[in-house]
Amino acid sequence: MEAIVSSVLGKLAEYTVEPVLRQFGYLIHYESNVARLNNQVERLNAQRRDVAEKIEAATRNSETILHQVEIWLDQVDRTLRDKDTCFENERTAKAECCSNGWFPNLKIRHSLSRKAKKMTPDVDSLIDNKFEVVGFAARHEGASSSQASNIMNFESRKSIIEGVMEALKGNQVNLIVICGMGGIGKTTMVKEVVIRAKKEGLVDEHAKVVVNDKPDISKIQSDIAELLGLKLEEQVLESRADKLFNRLSAKRVLVVLDNVWETLDLREIGIPSGLNSCKILVTSRNQDIFNDMEEARKKFPIDVLPESDAWSLFKKMAGDDIESDPELRSIAEQVLEKCDGLPVAISTLGSALRGKPRASWNYALGLLQNPFEGDIQPFEGEIQGMKKNVYHPIRLSYDFLESERVKSLFLLCCIFRESTDIPVEDLVTHAFGLRVFQRIDKVEKARDGVEALVYTLKSCYLLLDSGKEECVRMHDVVRAVGLRIASDESEGTFLVRHGVPLENWSRGYICTSLTANKSTHELLLLSRTNDEERSNVGTLGTLNGVEDLKVLDISVPYKGLYTWITFAIMSRTRLESLPILMRNIQTLCLRGLELRLETISMIGDLRTLTILRLGGSSIQYVPEEFKNLCNLKLLDLADCSELQEISSGVISSLTKLEELYLWVVFVDEFRNHSVC
Repeated sequence: MEAIVSSVLGKLAEYTVEPVLRQFGYLIHYESNVARLNNQVERLNAQRRDVAEKIEAATRNSETILHQVEIWLDQVDRTLRDKDTCFENERTAKAECCSNGWFPNLKIRHSLSRKAKKMTPDVDSLIDNKFEVVGFAARHEGASSSQASNIMNFESRKSIIEGVMEALKGNQVNLIVICGMGGIGKTTMVKEVVIRAKKEGLVDEHAKVVVNDKPDISKIQSDIAELLGLKLEEQVLESRADKLFNRLSAKRVLVVLDNVWETLDLREIGIPSGLNSCKILVTSRNQDIFNDMEEARKKFPIDVLPESDAWSLFKKMAGDDIESDPELRSIAEQVLEKCDGLPVAISTLGSALRGKPRASWNYALGLLQNPFEGDIQPFEGEIQGMKKNVYHPIRLSYDFLESERVKSLFLLCCIFRESTDIPVEDLVTHAFGLRVFQRIDKVEKARDGVEALVYTLKSCYLLLDSGKEECVRMHDVVRAVGLRIASDESEGTFLVRHGVPLENWSRGYICTSLTANKSTHELLLLSRTNDEERSNVGTLGTLNGVEDLKVLDISVPYKGLYTWITFAIMSRTRLESLPILMRNIQTLCLRGLELRLETISMIGDLRTLTILRLGGSSIQYVPEEFKNLCNLKLLDLADCSELQEISSGVISSLTKLEELYLWVVFVDEFRNHSVC
């Protein structure tokens, strides 16, 4: 009986006493409840401002804002409005008096405290949403985006895109291959597919990496991880693959492998090939690629543009005049025929001929019909996966460039590796060192000049926008033609030799030489090609033909790798001879390298240097020898996290210095003149 009574009393307390106490609690904790809500609302407002600034920056960068960010903003605005509406009477509560003017208005206090208590968890939940990224790269407003919209609106391309989208939606296909010859529009189509997949909510994330003909597994892993915000600190490929595999298995991720030449071992990279959550989109010139995954693979071959689509694209590139003038139309149709339906050839040649007089059209047609006559050299052989006839339209686009400066910059872009992002700032430093701008002696003016020339090349479709900020790209077919042009010694502008063997240098590096003749080097660009953890590049003191060297750029292409570089063997004789060997050096870029002390000191003897970039290197100490760099205009020490000291008087001795980039910890010291 007592148990029954206790149970009844317990229930009565649960349904009567506890609610009453809770209501009294709203009155007792009025100030703390309201104060906590106000504090959290203040934090939410600050977070909203931060997100709004990120959205503004992403919008300026032509990015598409993520749907979840837009939804979050709507929820925040709604919550803030509800709070303002509910608390309009807070002024009355703060009066703390009823009509007789003495007692607090308990009814209003109770109501406000109750609403604050219930609203605070919603605000907390909104604050918990952290948006490191608010958008993704959409179509750029430059040349490549307009080309994409021009091409992808054609029926011949729409049907393929719809097929790819259906494959992404289904569960039967894990690997999608878009295949076709170089210049056919594979990469352009992939951009369109990624945009649609994101907008339609088919994937949570995507990562697009370029593979090329010599795949570097470690670099592919690093590129994917960086795009997904994953830190790969492991050095062993298998450990990196396992970590990447787990990351890609956790969400709906679209992995894009662009320009794949041969079948890859996806598991070796760390890409799941049997999970519906992870989709793989591949572009290749090889239609037989990944035949071992035939059950889970869907192949979409792309052919050249049909005649009607080719004419529509050509008209958009060259202008409506080619259709309104019957005689010009006849010439234009014959010119177009020589483009073989390849979008890259149609776009470059059409834009080059836009607005040109009829004589220029006749001249172009004559050279296309008889390429062995005139200025166009025969294109011997065929680049793998590329139509032989594509050379002549692109070569004509180059010939129609209006100045030697823009031609020089185009050829300079060709020295960078295939399908890589080309930093515009690298073009500035290299062009400045090569004296592309003869009458310009200020770095900032050279930067303006390069940006103007880049704009010209993009408008001619000889350069494309890049997904990375302050970078451009060159279509691999355009680059192949450019290298063929630049390798012709009779051109007289630049001679580009790719893969130049250098004695005593690591085989893990590929060298591109740019010069005016075959006996010397004016520019050497050495790029890492292997995935060894550490390698000794070699010695500059043993190089031949560097007497005319103006630009030397030795780069580590991705984070996590370090390279030793020495200017000479540890022989005093060789060290002393280096300034004589490199007596014309103008630009020296040793970014991301592990530099030895004797190397750093020796740099001070290169008195002709105008640009020195050591950003991200292991430099710990800027020696007094740097005072000798009397012609230096730009010194880059940014991201040198190990830098501890700059010798007194070095900065003030550089009287011609125009630009200085410092590791952030030195900024305050520099302002206080303690490192000058």
